[in-house]
Amino acid sequence: MAPPEDLVAALDLSRDKFDPILKMVSERTGVSVADILGKGRRAPIAAARQEAMWTVRTITNWSLSRIGGRFNRDHTTVLHAIRQVEARADQDADLRAFMDAVKNAFC
Repeated sequence: MAPPEDLVAALDLSRDKFDPILKMVSERTGVSVADILGKGRRAPIAAARQEAMWTVRTITNWSLSRIGGRFNRDHTTVLHAIRQVEARADQDADLRAFMDAVKNAFC
């Protein structure tokens, strides 16, 4: 797995924001983009989907409804995902490093 800073630096948001973010999270987590967007509920897939939702919200500042629409989920699911990722970051140094790299690059 590439360092978080390298993944974030390689992100090209010039034309589209959503697909490159999904690809970056897919590379980071090892979960396919199709699984992230799918209906799977296994823990690794759900965690990757939650990270993708957090990343989309952080980089784009889209509304929860708009993000939920892109993932075929409700806005409350997106809110739950964001809270879960932020809570999980306290226990997971790799996730925290990724989040910090995203925030440093885009916030």
